[in-house]
Amino acid sequence: MHRSQKRGIDAFLETIEYPLHRKIIANYRRHAIFEICGYKDRIFTPDMTVEHPRYYLNVNGMSVTLDVEMRY
Repeated sequence: MHRSQKRGIDAFLETIEYPLHRKIIANYRRHAIFEICGYKDRIFTPDMTVEHPRYYLNVNGMSVTLDVEMRY
């Protein structure tokens, strides 16, 4: 993440009033920083993920639900 991108996200965070939206953007920012710095092991930790994620996908017109149990 280029410094100007980080500053842009930081400035954007200051404008968000709804706490849940602010938390989502802050988590995205942290995820991006870890990924770009090569700290991929820090992305899939309990504080960066939900305990029981559920993914809804549409693949070639077919709906698929992935119900995942995280193990740390």
